Amino acid sequence: MSKTIFLVLFGLINSIVSAQGYLCAIGGGGEDYNDWSDEPYGWIVDKADSGNILILSYSDASDWLPAYFKSLGFSSAENLKIDTRNFADLQSTYQKIAAADAVFIKGGDQWKYNTYWKGTKTEEA
Repeated sequence: MSKTIFLVLFGLINSIVSAQGYLCAIGGGGEDYNDWSDEPYGWIVDKADSGNILILSYSDASDWLPAYFKSLGFSSAENLKIDTRNFADLQSTYQKIAAADAVFIKGGDQWKYNTYWKGTKTEEA
């Protein structure tokens, strides 16, 4: 009986996860051209069919990371600063995130993402 439940639950969880797409978790280092980051980030480009990537952060960002992602094959790459709960809960913010082929969440103080995004349309997206 428990084996059957496990298989049913595994099948349900697998269906839910599969419907969401892919996840690439990387941390603890800076990106650079022709370095360690080319391979995993190239995988992201491949899974997103070279579409558009949205780079999320809570702070100002330079154009370096969008340029890097474009050099790896994305057709477009854009920074989006979400630094207030109000901005995180806008329908336009939700739509921008939902329209992206890939989403990259920058590093930094991870608790700020929780503070600004938890329970908002950004989290939903």
